[in-house]
Amino acid sequence: GNGPIPYILLYIPVVLHVIIIQVLNKIYQVVAINLTQWENHRSPTEHENALFIKRFFFEAFDCYIALFYLAFIERDIVLLRRELVSLYTVDCIRRLATESLIPFITRKASRKISNKQKEGETDIRLGKDYDKAEYEQFDDYLEMVIQIGYVTLFAGAFPLAAPLSLICNVLEMYSDIFKLSLITRRPVVHRVTNIGVWSVLVKGIVLLSVFTNLYIFCFTSEQLLTYAPSLFEVTPLTVEAALKSGSDHVHDIAAGAGMTVATIMTCLEHVILLVVAVIWILVPGTSSSVQNELARREYVKFVETHGEAAHVGGISAMSLIALFIKG
Repeated sequence: GNGPIPYILLYIPVVLHVIIIQVLNKIYQVVAINLTQWENHRSPTEHENALFIKRFFFEAFDCYIALFYLAFIERDIVLLRRELVSLYTVDCIRRLATESLIPFITRKASRKISNKQKEGETDIRLGKDYDKAEYEQFDDYLEMVIQIGYVTLFAGAFPLAAPLSLICNVLEMYSDIFKLSLITRRPVVHRVTNIGVWSVLVKGIVLLSVFTNLYIFCFTSEQLLTYAPSLFEVTPLTVEAALKSGSDHVHDIAAGAGMTVATIMTCLEHVILLVVAVIWILVPGTSSSVQNELARREYVKFVETHGEAAHVGGISAMSLIALFIKG
């Protein structure tokens, strides 16, 4: 029919999918907490890392399972792109609503009710944050890591995910400022050297994206078909089937060409991983100027701690510190 209703109906399955993901994530959160407590880790850091890994894999499975099915089982690039765009868009709207707008409205309503109940009483609160919810940094980290997965794992299906993520991150930044200022308590600051286990998860996603995008390039999409049409067979679709699938044809690997396509994929994978390894080895994680400055500061601290006697052999001490930092 005409009008906006058919377009709205297209998003109902995606909205239901997002709601189911959130419900399952709440259940997985309880399961992950209990499993981590039973493991009885030695330190709080080990406990948190184990909890983060469990929750990440649980929630990533919910977010990516439909996309992996369309990309690797159905091998339908049109449905994959449509599902990815819809899921990503609805999830961005969901984050803005559930993290900022809804908590702000409910907090304002509850505050008005409490003010009416306490009319005539003297307010002796020492601060204004006592009735706010506690800030949970895990959710913000998880959102960014999941978003990296959307951008990198399926870049071959939706290249515009990167600029779209930039826009969403700007909105997310203001949403987090709003949340930290008006909705949650001021978080306790802890000085850390890195983002911990999240860095490992991001590296794993980026490494996995090499294989997912190459599979999409060779099997799911028509990108390899453009360069090597002789390896594929193109079958035109009827008008009714084309309207349902979003494409007027389907392509499949030609008879006897499966091993050739797999060989192309394997060679490209080896080349990309080789380039990544070369960059990893040749480009240091910390520049030499930063390493020298850190060594200088450590040496100054060493001299201040041990007094004038530290000047004897100071050059060797500086060298040892520099080698320790670089190592």
